[in-house]
Amino acid sequence: DLFRVLRQELPRDVVVVSDTGWTAVGLKQYFPVYRADSFYGLYALAPMGSGLPMALGVQLARPDDTVVSVIGDGGFLVHTGELNVAVQHKLPVIHVIVKNGLYKSIADRQQHWFGHRFTTEIENPDFAKVAEAFGCDGYSAHTGPEVQKAVRAALARRRPSAIEVEVAPESMIDGLAPELRAQLDSLFAERPTTWPFPKD
Repeated sequence: DLFRVLRQELPRDVVVVSDTGWTAVGLKQYFPVYRADSFYGLYALAPMGSGLPMALGVQLARPDDTVVSVIGDGGFLVHTGELNVAVQHKLPVIHVIVKNGLYKSIADRQQHWFGHRFTTEIENPDFAKVAEAFGCDGYSAHTGPEVQKAVRAALARRRPSAIEVEVAPESMIDGLAPELRAQLDSLFAERPTTWPFPKD
């Protein structure tokens, strides 16, 4: 599991910045934090993509800390250009991009309410190469050992970096704790009736 590998490889006092969506769900369930000021996320407002620029701000305020943002591919695409800021100001944030080719949380709601999903699939670029084009270090990982190797390299180099981790869309919800599954079922229970969703 990606989040367990990250917890194993990252320093105990790492500062993690979460984006929204399924990456936030995974972090909340599988990534323990050991310090009150070591986890940031704007869950109530759910601004997709906020994890990337917010991590840069955290790193700027805490230059000696190891700062890692965990963000989905859809969220990362919202603010990809902020990598330029990271390079320009030498902010060594490690961005872990969970690449599943889908706006997953939206797709799941569509599937639940309407029986199919639409306009939620993403044709992604190679994020490692995109990061390198901005002057960051770029890594691609498909397995646990590859994630371990990439995280260790990024920690050692302490440069602006992005680690692309390709996962299957379904893997984002496998093994959810029963209480979290119940919360999500409750969230999905009420079908929206406003545009663009059709009424019965």
